[in-house]
Amino acid sequence: DPPREFSRGSLEQFYSVNDPECVTWVKDFQPDLIVSFGIGLVKKELLAIEAYKVNIHRGIIPLYRGLDSDLWAFYFQDFENVGTTIHQIEARFDVGNIFEQQKLTIEPHMKAYHIRYYTTMLATEIVERLIDIMSAGTPKMTEQDLSQGQYYSCIPPLKRWLAMIRFERYRQMLEKQAASSNKRLKSVN
Repeated sequence: DPPREFSRGSLEQFYSVNDPECVTWVKDFQPDLIVSFGIGLVKKELLAIEAYKVNIHRGIIPLYRGLDSDLWAFYFQDFENVGTTIHQIEARFDVGNIFEQQKLTIEPHMKAYHIRYYTTMLATEIVERLIDIMSAGTPKMTEQDLSQGQYYSCIPPLKRWLAMIRFERYRQMLEKQAASSNKRLKSVN
C-alpha cells in the first residue's frame, strides 16, 4: 500500500492520548508507526493497537529513565551519558526494548538550554532511520538491563541549580581545552 499522507485538515487534537476518542481515531487511521514524545503513560487500549509503537526519550536509558534525564546526568557530572533513546512503548515508563540511542558530544559553545534542542535533533534523525528500516522489514531491538540506572522524577530546584552550575563548569573546561589546543596548533605552524 502507498503511504498515507497527512494534511493540515487531517490532524486532530486530544486532551490525552488515552482519551477514548483518540484511541478510536488512531484505530481508524491504522498507522504502521506511532511515535510518542513527552506524553504521559500510555494505557492498555492504545497499547493494544496493532502498530509499531516507540517513544522518544531525551536521555540515555536504562541509566536515566524518567524525567529531566539531561539534568540528572549534569547533576551527577555524567556528561558522557547525555543523549537520546528511541525505545518501544510499554505499560511502564522507559522500560521498552531499545531501537537506537545516540550520545551527544557536548561542545564548548553549547549552553545548558541548548541540550534539549540537540537531543531532539538526534531523535529526529533516529526516527527517520527507523522509518527507513521499517520500510524494509522489522527493526532490531535490544532489551534493556533494568538493573542499571534508575527511574528519576522531576529534578528538585536546588539539584537543578547545581546541575546547571556543574554543566557550566564542564563547558568552561571544554572551552579552555579548546583554546589551549588552538594555541598549540598556532605555535607549531
